[in-house]
Amino acid sequence: MSYFCSDMRLLVVLVVGVYGLYAQQCGSCGVSGSPILPQGFDPSSITLTVGRDTEVVIQFTLPDTAQRFGLTLYPNYAIYVDSLRMAGGDNYVVVQGTASTPVSYANGAFAFDQDPRYKQVQSGVTAQVVVYRNPSPSEANPPSGQPSPPRGCVRACIRGRQPTPPGTGDSLYIVLRAFIDPSSVSIFPPSSNDISNKDTTNLMPTLFGQQPLYSDTSLYYGPVIVRSRSTAIESAVRGGIVLSPNPTWGVAMVRFTTTYSVPVRVRALDASGRVVHERDMGVLFPGEHTADLQLPAGIYIVELLAGKESYKARLVVLE
Repeated sequence: MSYFCSDMRLLVVLVVGVYGLYAQQCGSCGVSGSPILPQGFDPSSITLTVGRDTEVVIQFTLPDTAQRFGLTLYPNYAIYVDSLRMAGGDNYVVVQGTASTPVSYANGAFAFDQDPRYKQVQSGVTAQVVVYRNPSPSEANPPSGQPSPPRGCVRACIRGRQPTPPGTGDSLYIVLRAFIDPSSVSIFPPSSNDISNKDTTNLMPTLFGQQPLYSDTSLYYGPVIVRSRSTAIESAVRGGIVLSPNPTWGVAMVRFTTTYSVPVRVRALDASGRVVHERDMGVLFPGEHTADLQLPAGIYIVELLAGKESYKARLVVLE
């Protein structure tokens, strides 16, 4: 079946709130700050400590537009709330609502800025989702010439279980649906409009009952790094490496912070383990650094070699 937006560039910005002990369950969050344009992650990583309960607030801005059928479309979004989990299972990070109960949306493991709904997502299948309408410029009233993307937030209660291996981290996994209000699309002549009050009641819209106007995308955010309570030796790179955007369409930025002067090399390995790109950056002083990567479509392991230490992250390059 052909789905809408199979090539949609989904980049969501994460902002992590203040760390601290949580109570019996996570409270709801509130959307704050100016709209965050889709340009990567902020901050560059989440660092947890083994055995310490941590409350994380994620502010996100979803893309305002998508290209399909030769048109600029304005999708709504639905987050599958029960899809949120750590990619590494509970090996390194436990996501939980209280210190003694297992993961579940109902017991407070996650709290969005709005209540979830049970909606039909496939024929005969319903799921718990949080829906975000894409506001029109007249509804959002953005600065002149700026987009009016949908925004939201979620609060998660997590705990570091055991240290992640040096140079690696876990990732947060989420499933997101993009869907179009058919009223915003016209075929004769082909056109699309950023209408107000877009319909969010139907998560399975079609064009004339045939062409699906929706698609699901699996996303990974990270790294989430877990450290032991006693780290005797300071690492050469603080917080590992961050790749953004990820997934990317050809070009990605490698971001990292060195804690002391150290020789650095960046390389990319394909699925077979073959080195397809390597760059010697020389000796870098302490501070924040970046390096560009331009690779053909595929799945890669990006490795940063800092002295005798190695840091790795997974990169997806789309066609």
